[in-house]
Amino acid sequence: MLAGPEGWQPSGPRMMKIKWADIWLSDGTVFLAQNGWNLNGNQIVQEQSFVRATEKLFFARKNRLIRLSFEVNAVFSTIVDAEVFAATHYSHLEDGPATLLLRCGGVNEEDTVDVLIQNAVLEGVREPQYRGASVTVGYQFVAPKITSAHVSESGGGGGGIDEEAEMASRTVAIPNGVDGFPVTGMAWPAVPVRVLPHVVVPADGLLIHAHVKKNSVTDDGFYVYLSGVTDSADYLLDFQYVF
Repeated sequence: MLAGPEGWQPSGPRMMKIKWADIWLSDGTVFLAQNGWNLNGNQIVQEQSFVRATEKLFFARKNRLIRLSFEVNAVFSTIVDAEVFAATHYSHLEDGPATLLLRCGGVNEEDTVDVLIQNAVLEGVREPQYRGASVTVGYQFVAPKITSAHVSESGGGGGGIDEEAEMASRTVAIPNGVDGFPVTGMAWPAVPVRVLPHVVVPADGLLIHAHVKKNSVTDDGFYVYLSGVTDSADYLLDFQYVF
C-alpha cells in the first residue's frame, strides 16, 4: 500500500524506501530531502561533580531512544488529489507501536538490506506543504533501538521484502511468565520468506521486543524470543509475514 491516493505519482531521484506498518511512505522513487533526514540517539546520562576534582564523571543510565525524521515529496496528477492527500494523510497513519522498515541499496543491480526498527511510535507529522500538485510531508518517529538488518541473499537488487508482494498479518496472545514461545497452527500454504514480529504492550506494561528464532519458520508457524519475561497475559504478538 502506498501513501497516496490513485493519482499519486512519485518524483525526484531514487532514495531509500521507507515503510511504516503497512504503508510505504517512500517507494524508492519519491524524493527524500537531503536536509530532512536525521537519525539521532540519546540516553540518560548522570553527571557527578566532586570538590576540587580536575574533571567531572559521567555515568550512562540507559533508557536509550532513537529519533528518526525525514521528508517525502510527491507530485500528483491533479491539484485536487494533492489537496486531499495533504488534508487526510495523517488520519491514515498508524500511531504505533509498529515496525519501521528502511530499505537500503538496490541501485545499479546491488543487493538490498532491510533495516527494521520495531516498537516504533509515530511522534508527529509536520503540516504538509504543497504548491499546486506537489506535496512535501515531514515525519518524525521515536523507537527504543535499531532492531536488526537483513542482508539480501541474492544479487540484482533482490532480497528483502518485495513491496509488490502481499503482506498479511496475524495477532496471537502471549502467555504469562515467558521469554519465548512457539507460534503454531498457522497452516500456511507455504513457508514465509520473512516474519516481522512486534509486541503489543498493555497499559503500564513492560517494554518487550520480539525476535524470530533462526531457522524456526515453517508452514505451521515459528518460535519467537522475547527480550523480557511477560508479567501478565495481556501482551499480544502482532506479526506480518510474506511468502
